[in-house]
Amino acid sequence: MFLIFLGTLIIFFLLLVLVEIVHAHGKLEEYVSRKLAHAGAGVIFLLLPLWFHSGEIAVIALAFVLGLFISHRSGKSSIHRRDRETLGEYYYPLALGLTAALLLPSGDWRAYTFAVAVLAFGDGMAELVGRGFGTHVVKFVAHKKTWEGSMSLFIVTFIAFILLVPEITLMVTLLGIIVSILVMYTEIELNRGLDNLALPILSGGLFLLALSLA
Repeated sequence: MFLIFLGTLIIFFLLLVLVEIVHAHGKLEEYVSRKLAHAGAGVIFLLLPLWFHSGEIAVIALAFVLGLFISHRSGKSSIHRRDRETLGEYYYPLALGLTAALLLPSGDWRAYTFAVAVLAFGDGMAELVGRGFGTHVVKFVAHKKTWEGSMSLFIVTFIAFILLVPEITLMVTLLGIIVSILVMYTEIELNRGLDNLALPILSGGLFLLALSLA
């Protein structure tokens, strides 16, 4: 088990190195590098329950935070925001570790998987689409978000919900739409990386609530 634990940390370290190499030689924008790292870390967190229980996943999340702190202190990492001050990169693994601690002891692996997918892929897609193609700004918030990016989060969230529910019915579909809207609205409202902290916990809770109502 220790070797698997060590191997997980090594894979995370190699992920950071790979992203930096791609950023340096592929001339990628920093936000693209950051979202590649988020997606890669999300895949790792999706696989962790295969080998570790919730407490061990929380410890791994803390180790991820330490790795991020070291890379940030180097001053050369492209996965940390330079355009504004934010703790979003640190919130990311912390939130997933907390989500694992809250959901996995009860066997709610679907809710955990949904939470990770929303943050790693839905939120990541929102920024990629919003920055790359967004032209219609959401006007009821002070910070800049676009409808294109927000709708991409809605779509990814809804797809993940439908793929993970045990049975698809009209009621489940309607609940999936409602959950996706709530997730999208939360991401629109939150800024300075707080979405990374809130989205997985909120998503996991909403998933369980939706299943109880279906």
